[in-house]
Amino acid sequence: MDWKGLKCGLEIHQQLDTKKLFCECSSDQTMAHPRKTFKRVLRASAGETGQVDVASLAEMEKGKYFIYQEFPRTTCLVELDEEPIHDINSEALFIAIQAAKLFNAQIAEEIQVMRKTVVDGSNTSGFQRTALVARNGKIDLPSKAISIQTVCIEEEAAKIVERKPEYDVFDLSRLGIPLVEIATGPDITSPDEVRLVAEHIGMILRSIGKVKRGIGTIRQDLNVSIEGGTRVEIKGAQELRLLGQLVEKEAHRQYHLLQLKEDLKAKGVRKPSPNPIDVTHLFAGSDSKILRNAGVIGMRLAGMAGFLGIELTPGFRFGSELAGYARIEAGVAGIFHSDELPSSEEAQPKYGITFKDVQAVRKFLDVKKGDAFFIVAGPAAGKAVDSVCKRIRLAFEGVPAEVRKANEDGTTSYLRPMPGAARMYPETDIEIIKVPEVGEIKIELISDKIKRIEQSGVSKDIATQLAKSAELSFFDYITNKYPELENAFVAKTILLSPREIESRLKLETENLSNEILEKIFSAVHDKIISKDAAFEVMVDVCKEGKLNLEKYKLLSDEELESAVKKIVSDHPKMPFNGLIGKAMEELRGKAEGKKIVDALRRIRQE
Repeated sequence: MDWKGLKCGLEIHQQLDTKKLFCECSSDQTMAHPRKTFKRVLRASAGETGQVDVASLAEMEKGKYFIYQEFPRTTCLVELDEEPIHDINSEALFIAIQAAKLFNAQIAEEIQVMRKTVVDGSNTSGFQRTALVARNGKIDLPSKAISIQTVCIEEEAAKIVERKPEYDVFDLSRLGIPLVEIATGPDITSPDEVRLVAEHIGMILRSIGKVKRGIGTIRQDLNVSIEGGTRVEIKGAQELRLLGQLVEKEAHRQYHLLQLKEDLKAKGVRKPSPNPIDVTHLFAGSDSKILRNAGVIGMRLAGMAGFLGIELTPGFRFGSELAGYARIEAGVAGIFHSDELPSSEEAQPKYGITFKDVQAVRKFLDVKKGDAFFIVAGPAAGKAVDSVCKRIRLAFEGVPAEVRKANEDGTTSYLRPMPGAARMYPETDIEIIKVPEVGEIKIELISDKIKRIEQSGVSKDIATQLAKSAELSFFDYITNKYPELENAFVAKTILLSPREIESRLKLETENLSNEILEKIFSAVHDKIISKDAAFEVMVDVCKEGKLNLEKYKLLSDEELESAVKKIVSDHPKMPFNGLIGKAMEELRGKAEGKKIVDALRRIRQE
């Protein structure tokens, strides 16, 4: 596909490894049983403009209530929305300011915490708190600069535990964890570029050091549009590998939606108005378990034959779009439409619906040639008809501005309308924050660490692993204290040897403390043991729980000479290469390999 006209922006949300943003609770995720649960119903408030946000209204219209789980240590009255928030976490704010400086952004003189109306149950108050820290920054990629529009600090949402048609259950231990949000401009112009930008921003954030790691601690939202299309926000991408797919498939979806718009107009199709008709009796004896035991509503779509089956992305059709709206807004399982159901007597039944059933529906709804129809089952079928008709009417405008969910296969599904400015209003429980003076930020980026380690003689692969690991500070300490040791040896011993002991020898490495490793490095440095013996010493520590350097103590020159002479004497007819192998086997770790070979040559020549 030609990516001309593609525009994409990223919003990256990174959890910080501090206490919560507006209370003293721990931000560690708990696996304990909840201390108690409580029920709440949320409603949307008017924003600063005096209007209620359209996305919040859509959530309210679902009519759900919410069950919240409360836990010791990680929740207090702030999470329950039973007391005002405390002062902002100064450590978290400092980290956000550090991030802003690393992104070359202009830091605000004052910070006004705002309330963002969110009534999907992911908080207990009906809003999320967010604050602008800085704007107008940039990052430099090898190919071009990417603008950083804003750097914000905000509250993490509660964690979804279970979804039911009538209610959702949330875990409050995650609510209020500080997030730094980095929002780029719409400068990304290809699917491949989006991953490069996300990796670069993630690298900068991890370089700060006080960020959480692991699945769910960093999320990417995408804003995507193509020429003639509309900005669509894709929420909740957690894996870098999916970012390119999400952008590519969304671009395809918008391209085909624009084509669909033109085709509808060219065929003279009119926008439908809801006209639900009860067709329950037609399925009284049906083989479809879904339809046989439920109330069924049908509706004719004049002139729309073939349109519902149009593929927007591979495996995802316009009918899937309609079903997505019906699921989210009405809570039904989905819809059935004429473009996917059997169209001849020879065709196999689908979902238990036969060609005979299709013919009966066509006749009852007066579906003519060139028309389509859809049916939907369940108590909310009437509401689902309204949602389907709404989505079809939006097709006449092209690409609707909306928020979509990132799916694991790289596709997206409808979540809610695109929110607007009406959802924002000032937080009244906290004063405006004067931004503290922050001097020069001295943080070594992970990319710079990799270059430094590689230049010291370590391979790029190991340098990359070491730069991203917690062992880097110990590596720096050892190489500074013992500069005569080879950096590659130090890196391998710290990073790779414990992994090999665990994976190959199946031993626990908990006894390999930094204190033990330093004693091993010191012994190698002082030539008490050889560096070849370091691994064997580590293995013994894991097996016996204590350090025994005496066992691997280097032989003196006289002791080595005597040991080699004995090996030669005991194997007088053995070839030279065989003697080398035998000597290495018996003297491994007790002398440098080169010294063993030199001694063998000298003795054989005598």
